[in-house]
Amino acid sequence: MLEALGSTGDGTGRLDVGEGHRLHWETTGAVEGSAALVLHGGPGSGGSPALARGFDPQRYRVVAFDQRGAGRSTPRGETRHNRTELLIADIEALRHHLGIERWLVVGGSWGATLALAYAARHPEAVDGLLLRGLFVPSASELHWSFEGARATHAEAGSRLAGAVSLAGGRRCCPRCAACSRATTSQRNRARRSPGWPGSTRRADSPAPRPSRKAMRCNARSIATR
Repeated sequence: MLEALGSTGDGTGRLDVGEGHRLHWETTGAVEGSAALVLHGGPGSGGSPALARGFDPQRYRVVAFDQRGAGRSTPRGETRHNRTELLIADIEALRHHLGIERWLVVGGSWGATLALAYAARHPEAVDGLLLRGLFVPSASELHWSFEGARATHAEAGSRLAGAVSLAGGRRCCPRCAACSRATTSQRNRARRSPGWPGSTRRADSPAPRPSRKAMRCNARSIATR
């Protein structure tokens, strides 16, 4: 059964969606404004306040949440009961919980893919789509994103790999020996690694982001199901 957990007046809360998963969500902007749902990428990267900066807070009510296993949702890094169809159901659960009839769905990279999947399943709930950097989670795309890019960015890839040391963790896919979470200092070292795409992005979210190796696990175990 879905259960709202600790909702507060400042537009944040947690939603129990079953199977042990509890989603962190946030709303900003005008309560009576047009609703816009912003979906983060990854899979597994988690949300950031930066995702809502493109909206006029006087006109839009912006909703964001950390998908299963990501950001401030718990348990962090969990890939069990974490499939695309369940993420779609989570979006609908959050829409009903917040009392929103229809919303603009916004996403980039994996977030754009999830937005398309959600809109195809629930067109009656979608006012429109705003997509960027569409990521199609085919086997070839996944290989390029997490393996093939290192062939043309070998030096940058080596710096990035050296910047994030993995802590112990359970095995979550055949090609990854450990799935772990980077500490804040490890994450910042990785972002300073020169030459790797996205390495200079600001760390706006207070929640530690997973290592690139952990994101590879999530991508393979979530996006291909």
